[in-house]
Amino acid sequence: MRNFKLLIAVVLTLTMLVPMASTAAQFGDYQVFPNDPIEAGYVEPVLDGVIGTDEGWSEPLNIYAEPINVLDPTYRSEKTTAVNFASTSPDAGIDAKMYLGYDLEYFYFAAQIDKFGLESQYLACPSNLDAEKGFNGDVFMLSLDLLSILSEDSANYSNVAPRYFVAYDSEGNGALYHDSSAENLYKNSAGKESLFADFDLKANRLSDEEATVKVTKNDEGDWNFEARISFNVLINDIFDNAGIKATDDDFLLTYIDILLSNKDWKASVTYKYSGFDVEGVKYYTSAIYSTVNDSSLTGVPGQDTDGISVETYGLTFYLCHEHGQLGIGVESEEDFATFEKNGKRSYYCLECGQLVKTEDVSKIPFTDVSAGTWYEDALIRCYNFEYFKGTSATTFAPNMAMTRGMFVQVLANWMGVDTSAYSCNFTDVKTTDWYYGAVAWAYETGVTKGTSDTTFSPNAAITREQAATFFMNFTKAMELYNAPTITEFKGYVDASSVSDWAKDGMLWAVENGVISSTSKDELKLSPQTTANRITAAQMLCNYEDWLLALIG
Repeated sequence: MRNFKLLIAVVLTLTMLVPMASTAAQFGDYQVFPNDPIEAGYVEPVLDGVIGTDEGWSEPLNIYAEPINVLDPTYRSEKTTAVNFASTSPDAGIDAKMYLGYDLEYFYFAAQIDKFGLESQYLACPSNLDAEKGFNGDVFMLSLDLLSILSEDSANYSNVAPRYFVAYDSEGNGALYHDSSAENLYKNSAGKESLFADFDLKANRLSDEEATVKVTKNDEGDWNFEARISFNVLINDIFDNAGIKATDDDFLLTYIDILLSNKDWKASVTYKYSGFDVEGVKYYTSAIYSTVNDSSLTGVPGQDTDGISVETYGLTFYLCHEHGQLGIGVESEEDFATFEKNGKRSYYCLECGQLVKTEDVSKIPFTDVSAGTWYEDALIRCYNFEYFKGTSATTFAPNMAMTRGMFVQVLANWMGVDTSAYSCNFTDVKTTDWYYGAVAWAYETGVTKGTSDTTFSPNAAITREQAATFFMNFTKAMELYNAPTITEFKGYVDASSVSDWAKDGMLWAVENGVISSTSKDELKLSPQTTANRITAAQMLCNYEDWLLALIG
């Protein structure tokens, strides 16, 4: 049985995942909103404080002031106006739009915040961005339940849910902090743990590599920001908060689950704004719980201003991964098509590994090959996984010379590479040639340098030593290469016929079982002998067996 999912790790290491465009759901004020999660698509934003939908952000999520009464966390106002706990200003509040997205390294969120009712009477108070002194101004907090793993235990949510704080200073500089443990929160005057006690919050500022935020603001105190958090930070926070020491495998599997599983996340938003009461000549603060509008999902865990866990009107979303390029696999050897019976072929998403579809496969139709030969197992494997195609509907042409163009196409088939994104400038390879994409891919990934600076010689027969070198280069491109421990071809009668440029590749191939003797009577390398199609098929299967043993 071929363990397909082991190869997924290789594909993820070797190739750049090309995310599929997603269409985010659109939400308007008070629109009837079914319990469908929001799609957060792949983004390529320019972090300039200006949120552009052309950069791949989700459609805006409407957020408005949803104050929680300090004494009664279940209290919800009927109007979208803020309750100012420090002074009376019934017309003051916030109205914001939030955006979501991701790429392979970061989770992104952004917001456009309009603080209405404050322009004439109150002045905005920015933060000092000093983690030692705490925040003394406007702060936007996003609380995340990645993969919805914490929602079942909302009573413990405030202790373990990662929280990320965006703040800005008087110059418009932004910073991103995380604070994931309730023990790090300052105590308020009543001795309770509080997110915003006395304008202060003890939090850890993330480095520029871990997180980035770009802020723009206007004279009325409104501000926009774009922020990104490294998946390294998110995943570490998950395990650290839960008191689990994660292994590298735990980390990798969690990353793949987050990025590719389309599982729901839950989130809640808290916004604290501070200002200066011109008439009263005093600072004031309002810690306002803000959520998506009333038609959002209920039961999302969050915290009120004293850090008490409450179930809220929060939002549910997922990182939208659509199945892109498919790779071929077989669940069991029982599903192999052979010379005697039909089989079943499975197609998996090369990015997330999920089974997408299956199809029936006819038994091997080629009349010029047969069961019981030395190449039977290799041919069965190559046919079932479509590494090779026949030269016609009924012929395989096992003894036909394998050309260089054929060989790189087989390698691309084996990897499941979408070769359409690659290009090359070899003068003897045209864009209309059926092997053009495979040659371009092989050149860009370092599998081959060509036969000269300008030529590839796609129609030239490939020799065994050339094929060995291609496999070695391919392994180097995957960063799985180890130099051979042998330095000579002991016992091989034709060792002297190996070309100087091919010696390393042949030594590596011999040591790792990719190439074996061409004679039963004596050890022979036959390095400059043309590799025919069936020999190339066997070499490919030998290489695959070596690779699966290495990574499995």
